[in-house]
Amino acid sequence: MKRSEKRQRKTLYFDHAATTPLTKEAFWAIEEAYSEGLGNPGSIHSFGRKALALLDKSREKIAGMLGGDFSGVVFTGSATEANNLAVRGTAKRYIRRPGISDGDFPARIVISDAEHESVEKIAEKMSEEGCEVVRVRVKKDGCIDLKALEEAINGRTALVSLIFTNNETGAVNNIKRASSIISEIRKERDYPLFHIDASQSFRYEDCSFLKTGADMITLSSHKVGGPKGVGVLCCRNKDILKKIEPLILGGGQEFGYRSGTENIPAISGFTVALEEADRLRKKETERLRGIKKYLFEGISEIFPKTRVNGPKIESSSPHILNIWLPGKSAEEVVVFLDMAGIAVSYGSACSARAFKSSRVLESMGYSEKRVLESIRISSGRETTMAEAKAFISIFRKLEI
Repeated sequence: MKRSEKRQRKTLYFDHAATTPLTKEAFWAIEEAYSEGLGNPGSIHSFGRKALALLDKSREKIAGMLGGDFSGVVFTGSATEANNLAVRGTAKRYIRRPGISDGDFPARIVISDAEHESVEKIAEKMSEEGCEVVRVRVKKDGCIDLKALEEAINGRTALVSLIFTNNETGAVNNIKRASSIISEIRKERDYPLFHIDASQSFRYEDCSFLKTGADMITLSSHKVGGPKGVGVLCCRNKDILKKIEPLILGGGQEFGYRSGTENIPAISGFTVALEEADRLRKKETERLRGIKKYLFEGISEIFPKTRVNGPKIESSSPHILNIWLPGKSAEEVVVFLDMAGIAVSYGSACSARAFKSSRVLESMGYSEKRVLESIRISSGRETTMAEAKAFISIFRKLEI
């Protein structure tokens, strides 16, 4: 192949669940914020006031999109940090609280077997520090067993933390029903709190407090077309926020819950990306579901034994397709496709780069062999049907 031909070949990006391209609108917002908000929002001079105005504007807009309070929005450096603040912050506050933690009966945290690593690892750590951690099983389709969830919550449960849309399978949990279960158990108490990780959800699901019934919601910038390095934990109101213990101390920024000078340009880009996602949600959901169906049918024609891991295509998130290719090594398939100009993955990009079996797929009851023969294909706002057709065309020619 000539060098000019190499330069012209376009890589087909089908790994949007790992990260999404920065939208041009978000880029413009970042650029504008760098010029207008160059001051530190903690400074009282005009430059600081301009930066603070941009920060307050973003906080107000995000609170409005979710139906929460301005004073419940805490910007972080990532969704992982937001999950840490929600889960560790709540656990640290309640683990020492009389009445909920008593001698040999510590405060309980309830999560699912298929959580993102950032919640799973926090739970492991809090278990070491004295919390009781209960992992609720997921069903074959990757969704949480709601009856098992109800049985897992008791009077010592301080927090329930669930992923809304699974980042590996696209399984969408019935968060509203989970919220109803928690509310019924909570009754007159102020716990357990309910946290959801909606990092993969915002582009395709209504994540508002009214719709989900959650107390705390984690969102990620780079999963919605915003810049990397910024996330947010949104609490319904300041009373919920007061039930969390800060993890990063210092100058008292973000209402004292996340000290450190705020990244105004990144926050501005993140906010614009969320606004776009909110506006385009219905249209994009329908469009990407069509692309997902086309990809599955095309791959199944090439490899008839192909099977979906998780829910049926019509009931899962429109942007994630996790498939089993019997007899084909996922690692080899990913490498072959990369060499052919197609980017896919075999699991979460937030775990180690080394190839290993998926904990999420294993939790669904799949054999190790099936797990090691499964890949994830994920689309996004920039994905076109023409690219999906090119994907199938290239896939057909590969000698895998």
